[in-house]
Amino acid sequence: MSGQSGDDTYRWECVCGWSIERKKRASDLPPENNKRLARSVAEIHETRPRFGAFGDETHAVSRTETEGENHV
Repeated sequence: MSGQSGDDTYRWECVCGWSIERKKRASDLPPENNKRLARSVAEIHETRPRFGAFGDETHAVSRTETEGENHV
């Protein structure tokens, strides 16, 4: 899964198609806290076992980068 999309959103994406986004100022928290929350969810997703037809599918989560952004 990956990490930052747009000027005010952190975004992580997984090779399986799953993604998470979190606003930098969600819940009036500092940007670094929101980044840590989104990254933690992405890391949990990456370690989840797969079931059914896609049981052998691997997860590779990476941060989405947007050109010219200031990264926290």
